[in-house]
Amino acid sequence: MRILYVTILAAVSVYLFVSLRSLGSTPTPPKMATPAEFVKQTISETRVVVFSKTFCPYCKKAKAALASVGLKGDALKVIELDTREDGNAIQDALLELTGGRSVPRVFIDGDFFGGGDDTDAAAKSGKLAELLRSKGIL
Repeated sequence: MRILYVTILAAVSVYLFVSLRSLGSTPTPPKMATPAEFVKQTISETRVVVFSKTFCPYCKKAKAALASVGLKGDALKVIELDTREDGNAIQDALLELTGGRSVPRVFIDGDFFGGGDDTDAAAKSGKLAELLRSKGIL
């Protein structure tokens, strides 16, 4: 009987040792995308993307223009760069991709569309709604 008791006690001790040891270990964090990878992935996964800043009047103009044509839901993603630690690095990636780092930077189906004035003018002329309809976004 004593041998059975010692065997069970040893098994429980080993189990607890292994279990508690794993509590102290930190899992390897997932690899974070570089800012350039983040930009490319975001514009490839979402139909319309606006890289923006919360305080920027041109960004507000672009977002209002997109809302005015009825764009909403999953088709639109707004990335507010001033709320992110990597905002400046993302702007540098946008410079490499589009030739400019100012915001807003509006992308439609992976292609750079323009900034605030471009998006606003296209909305007012009807060209933005026409483009979004032709791509099946609206």
